Amino acid sequence: MLASALVSQEVRVCIAMPVYDDWESAAILCGQLERELAGRPERFEILIVDDGSTAPRPAYLEPSQLVRPFDVSVLELTRNLGHQSAIAIALAYLHDHGPGDAVVVMDADGEDRAEDVPRLLDGLHETGARSIVFAERRRRIEGLLFRAGYQAYRGLHRAATGLSVQVGNFSAIPARYLARVALNPDVWANYSASVFAARLPVHLVAADRGRRISGHSHMNYVRLVAHGLAALSVHRHRIGARSLLAMSVLTLALGAALAAAGAIGVARGTPLPLSTLAMLALLIVLVAMTGFGFALAMFADRRNRAFAPARDYRLFVRALRSRTRPPLSTSAATRG
Repeated sequence: MLASALVSQEVRVCIAMPVYDDWESAAILCGQLERELAGRPERFEILIVDDGSTAPRPAYLEPSQLVRPFDVSVLELTRNLGHQSAIAIALAYLHDHGPGDAVVVMDADGEDRAEDVPRLLDGLHETGARSIVFAERRRRIEGLLFRAGYQAYRGLHRAATGLSVQVGNFSAIPARYLARVALNPDVWANYSASVFAARLPVHLVAADRGRRISGHSHMNYVRLVAHGLAALSVHRHRIGARSLLAMSVLTLALGAALAAAGAIGVARGTPLPLSTLAMLALLIVLVAMTGFGFALAMFADRRNRAFAPARDYRLFVRALRSRTRPPLSTSAATRG
């Protein structure tokens, strides 16, 4: 169990962070992590996922040049796959090579704050490592337009899925759940959404969003929309079921309205023309068929799950560069 391992100071934690050209931020964040985690009983490792960066990695971030208290590795991908896919590959790699006792997923730009990592780990301890601990965003510092768009997205997400958006990627995964995350094809589209869609136990820890350490974000509004749609796609089965129910209710309401209009017309001696009745009936049938077809499309991929990150991630890995390569394994006792 992770809780007992914390007492015996044998917990091994890997911090996984995707990087796309933000090497300066990543270097500063590594230093911040060292300061914030100094004195804690856990043993830490850092896995940087180079998501096909075009900017050369600075010499001071080459694992062979690092003189740090943490073991640092750089997993180089063959091309830029995007933030979520890079997280999926990191989790699949760690699942394949042994995750230690827990994996912390965080961004490398500083918006996931180093000082909040101990809070996530304390959350794991409080839950006995029986839940995935996510940082719940309480305060955001983006511009007004971004925040307005984000609130609109949250409303759409709640209407479509019945679930509220509370978290990003910043989280701590106990080893017991890593296989269930890494084997889930949906993690390739959106990590946090895949956890909630899989109904894994989740514990939330309040954390404000930090400021970018340096440089400029690669995210723009087009990519934000794409990111939101990818998260929604993870819940496609839930959206399909809710859409079918909504269309069914709408079909019944339209049918009842058509019947009522026909009855009123007959009672008044001015029945609706047959052509009008036929067109309205056709509209109702089209609404019903659209809802059924949409729901069927949402469920069509249930048997088509050929891609598994935990098995296929190697196709996208070019190299692993590591200052030290300790065996990433843990005892059965600490796995619980």
